[in-house]
Formats: sequence, C-alpha cells, structure tokens
Amino acid sequence: MNRHSGDHEQRAQWDAVVTALRRGQRIAITSHIDPDPDSIGSCLAVWHGLLSLDKQPVVVMADEVPHYLRFLSGADEILTLGRGQKNLLGDDRRFDTLVVVDCEPERTGGILPEELGDIVVVNIDHHVSNEAQVDHKVLVPQAAATAELIGQLLAQLQVPLTGESAQCLLAGLIGDTGSFAYGNTTPETHRFAAQLLEVGANSEEIHQQLFETVPFEFPGMLCRVLQRLHRSDDGRVAWIEIPLELVTKMKEIQMESERIVRYARMIQGVEVAALIREIAPGVCKVSLRSKAEVDVSQVAASLGGGGHRKAAGCTVTANLDETRDRVLAAIDQFMD
Repeated sequence: MNRHSGDHEQRAQWDAVVTALRRGQRIAITSHIDPDPDSIGSCLAVWHGLLSLDKQPVVVMADEVPHYLRFLSGADEILTLGRGQKNLLGDDRRFDTLVVVDCEPERTGGILPEELGDIVVVNIDHHVSNEAQVDHKVLVPQAAATAELIGQLLAQLQVPLTGESAQCLLAGLIGDTGSFAYGNTTPETHRFAAQLLEVGANSEEIHQQLFETVPFEFPGMLCRVLQRLHRSDDGRVAWIEIPLELVTKMKEIQMESERIVRYARMIQGVEVAALIREIAPGVCKVSLRSKAEVDVSQVAASLGGGGHRKAAGCTVTANLDETRDRVLAAIDQFMD
C-alpha cells in the first residue's frame, strides 16, 4: 500500500503510531456510534494484531455490534458500554492507550473521557472531515476504507495477516465500497482485497452477511419505511423521513440505515439521497448519499456533521419537519 506512505510527514505519523502501540500494553480500541462494517472490521483487525504481540487489547463500543457483523472473529468479545460513558478510561486507569479508528474521538459516543491523564490517544481514519487533535494521528482521505489503513498498520507492526484478521478487513472494504461498486474503489483497493483473499478471507460469506441476510420482519418493515419516500419537484433529491415510533421498531429488528438510504439513492434522476430518522424527541440523525458530483460532506458539515464526498451524515437538534427543511435547504446550497 505504497500509495498511503509517500511523503515524509505521513511516514513520520505512521512511525509515531507504531511506536505508541509498541509501548502500550493495556490498549482500548473503539470507533463511532452506529457502527458499520469498516468500523467493526477495523477495530477487530487491530485487536487480533495486538493480541499476537502479547498486548492486552479490548474493543469497547458505545453501541451494540449489528447482527450482520457478529460473524466476524472476535465480535463476541466486544464490550458494549452504552453512550455517554465518561469513566471507562478516566477514573480507574484500566488502559494506557486508546486507539480510535474510522472517526474522530468525538464520535465515539462518550467513550473518550474528559480528563485523559496519561492515556495516549491514537487516531487512524480516512474521513476528510476529521479535525481531531490527539497525540498521534494518521488521516488518509484517499483510502477507500479505514480497513486499508489498518492493513498498513499491521504490516508496519510486522504482524502477519491471518484468516481471521483478513476477514475483518475485507468486510470493512466491502462495506465502505459497496462491494467495490462505489467511486472510492481504486486499483490499490483491489490489490489489497486480493491479498486478503490469499490469506483466507471469504468474500462470499461477507457478501451474504452484509447484503443478503435480514430478519424475517425486515421486508414488512421496509414496506412501511418506503411509504415515507419523497422526491423533490425536479427529481434530483429523494429522502425518507422516519418518526421516532417507527425508528424504535426498526431497532428491534436491527434495520440499519445503510440498507434503507440506498433505495432513495437508486431512483433514476436522483443525485442526492437522504435518510432522516428521529432518534429522540427533537433530535434527528441524517444520512446523506450522493450519486453525482454533489459533495455531501459539505452538506453535512454545514449542519454540524461530516464524512465523505459521496457518503456523510450529521445529527440535528430539531423535530422531524424542521430537520427535513434544514437538510433540503442545505442540499440546495451545494447543488448546481
């Protein structure tokens, strides 16, 4: 993966990260709320690698692992803490190092304590909107998935890929590239995927788990959700808005946002798709997807969020109607 290690500054950043992980012993690994294949797969690959170095790693998440990712090796060892935890790393000093992957620490759901003490924070991410100031950070927006960067991390730690870690990383790649269909897929992405397959990753199993396995109740709930699909007068924007009551029922069958927003995105003529979910009274979660040249990371940033050019999100403190109006107005600002 030479594409990600070209300049001197980035090599120095990688060297600092590797040194920090070699020095650490009790290492917590975490990622963002509403975890996805790249976040869980990257966390677990780091966990497998550090175990092989005789470290004491633990993956800790604010939210539960989605059902479709529980097949990954080590998923049953992940600690789910709930959002807003403040003392995991702060009071009892259980850990000396915290590794945050696939997001900035502020998106971990409160796992990062307000008072860090001597805890060393390492951040590895590919989201261009990440502006976190931490001890050691590697940010490579050109990477298709954070899984690519974790592959490089393991190589620099001189940790051989195993079938288990390769399966975790390939799940991250497949998830963030839409099975290598999105525009972020590069020749380097395919070369890395080939390397993962060579050491035992099973792409068929990953595809089935990520895209072809749903609870029995899923189709019925999807029908209810798609009744809330709307389109702008010019047909360039489509969105789905879901009230809290329905969101709660969706959670019961673990119906993930990525599986929903794609239906708005696939409509002919649509350039930007949005999923707007009321996650608490007066609070909405927004997922944005672009199928053309509109940079939805800028849309999300204008609403206090971030992400990628073609996939981004934010949280808006407003009711469902007001959030929809804000989102559509923000999208309109960035469309030609």
